Amino acid sequence: MGLTDSVYWVVTYLYNLVPYCLYMIMLYTAGNLIGLAFFQLNSTSLQFLFYFIYGNTQIAFTMLVSTCFATSKTATVGSYLWVFLSGLTANVLLPFFVQSTVVPEGIVFCLELIPAFSLYRGLYELAQYAFEGVYKESPGMLWENLSDEENGMGRVLWVLALECPIFVAVSLYLDKVLDSGTGVRLPWDFCMKSATRYSAF
Repeated sequence: MGLTDSVYWVVTYLYNLVPYCLYMIMLYTAGNLIGLAFFQLNSTSLQFLFYFIYGNTQIAFTMLVSTCFATSKTATVGSYLWVFLSGLTANVLLPFFVQSTVVPEGIVFCLELIPAFSLYRGLYELAQYAFEGVYKESPGMLWENLSDEENGMGRVLWVLALECPIFVAVSLYLDKVLDSGTGVRLPWDFCMKSATRYSAF
């Protein structure tokens, strides 16, 4: 449509981010209106930061994965498979791994590098603090709780925040070098050639 790559990706990013933010606000508002402790007891600002960072990382992740598909049909099938498999796997495995004393912490960390698993870990932590808050009549997760030894929310926030720009950078690179059936593909080392050309000046 005559758009430059940068404009296309910015528009695509915002096109996904704006509805996500609206859904996030609607979910939080509805949860509070019906009195769910999950939303009422946990820190509002902490929840919004978690949801916002996750949303950005998930959008960046989909940008990265989209560079691997040449047709919309295969992308649709792949997306549905990924959502079902990652959601079911995270829902079944992650609570077991987090609560287990046998599973090494390194395995849990490696799983959290996958955005879907990071989402489930964050939701698991928020649910645990809300559950304790209801039965102990205490507040749920607050900012100071991020330093708790058993709390994995702080690490999840860092992982998601670091992954987002990495996913964006890699997806922009792959979009230039992978053959998607449209446009002219650049050589894999085009970045180095550009840097060498500019350094000569």
